[in-house]
Amino acid sequence: MRFLNAKTSLFLVTCCVMGCASPSMNINELATTSRKAGQAYAEGNCDRAIPHYMRLINELPQDLDTRIKVANCIYLQGDSTGAIKQYKAILRSDSTYSNAWYNLGYVQLEELIESLQGAVDSMSEETKENETVIEKAIKLLSVYHEAVKGSILVR
Repeated sequence: MRFLNAKTSLFLVTCCVMGCASPSMNINELATTSRKAGQAYAEGNCDRAIPHYMRLINELPQDLDTRIKVANCIYLQGDSTGAIKQYKAILRSDSTYSNAWYNLGYVQLEELIESLQGAVDSMSEETKENETVIEKAIKLLSVYHEAVKGSILVR
């Protein structure tokens, strides 16, 4: 899976920077590919959705809704770092795309909570005085995280 994510990331960045090939699919092929991608995505089958989305991105590289779905799939496959890179690439294309800002923040928040928890878990006796402060930060962030958890990523 990591290979697919790295390959997907590289392809997306290349498309963003250099542009992709001119459209070669007709409107019916685009519609069919879009339907297949959407169905797989709705079912949570990112392995099946990503290749369809990549075909769409190849044809329509500025379609941010398609690009965010690929970034979301990368995240859902467990690659937060790859997803963050994709959200940032989307925002380089359009810094006003609020869905990408939200999803970027959401994933970064999860990473922050994990980092703080790791700090608490690895504290030695000499650093225990910091534990209370970090635990309070984790609780505060966790409350916010739980409040938005039902909405998870903007799709």
